[in-house]
Amino acid sequence: MDVVFDTVGEASWPQSLAALGKRGRLVTCGATSGPHVKMDVRRLFWNQWDIMGSTMGNEAEFDTVANEYRAGRLTALVDSVFEISQGRKAFERLASGQQFGKVVVRIPE
Repeated sequence: MDVVFDTVGEASWPQSLAALGKRGRLVTCGATSGPHVKMDVRRLFWNQWDIMGSTMGNEAEFDTVANEYRAGRLTALVDSVFEISQGRKAFERLASGQQFGKVVVRIPE
């Protein structure tokens, strides 16, 4: 691949590098599975890779998206909702990696 986007971090880093071709670029913008990655730095210079970090937008773009959400034009995708008493099940759902969207834990008022 010429460009690989990695939004997961630790868990997907080895696969992201394995997919990267000679003179490829890895763009990383997330670390949901953990912040620490390992790599053989020799592969970095042998393959002449570029590794770039990105925040996926600037402050003005964030404000634009936040305003759209507040106006009700965007909604968060919710995979599942658990009561606080089911907190362990919520973490198990996240650990399974099978969720698509947010896992919500409801805390009573």
